[in-house]
Amino acid sequence: MKKLLLLLAILILFTGCKSDEEKQRAHDAQIAKQARSKLLAELKAKEAQAKIGSLSQFGITKNEGVIRIDTNQTKTFFKNIATQLQTKMQKLSDDIREGHMVEKEAGIEIDASHVNIDLNKTKSFLESFTKKMQTFAKEFDTITQNLETQTEGK
Repeated sequence: MKKLLLLLAILILFTGCKSDEEKQRAHDAQIAKQARSKLLAELKAKEAQAKIGSLSQFGITKNEGVIRIDTNQTKTFFKNIATQLQTKMQKLSDDIREGHMVEKEAGIEIDASHVNIDLNKTKSFLESFTKKMQTFAKEFDTITQNLETQTEGK
């Protein structure tokens, strides 16, 4: 009889330990869920700020449903892009005319006797360039869609 009571006491003690472990697991899961939701909210806020920041470099700001376009800043932005492209194209033309060109990012090397093209680097360069252009086009597309919906609402 003593052995049976001792066995029952031990089983009850272990059962109590399990419930504490389960409570701890439930508590940990709840804290993890709260942390996850907090991180998702922060990530969404950062993405929204990044969109606003990328549009503000064009001179476009949105505040309380009003879109403002600073034409001087937009004009300056596009002039800077044009200047950078013109400079790169001029350098590229000069290098080709001289018979020597090294564009490591694009994977192209040209000298007087050889033309070396690293297709993997060229592919990754074109993919990154395409992604940048798609992002740029999507931003303008969303702006025009927002403007259309706002003008239709009036």
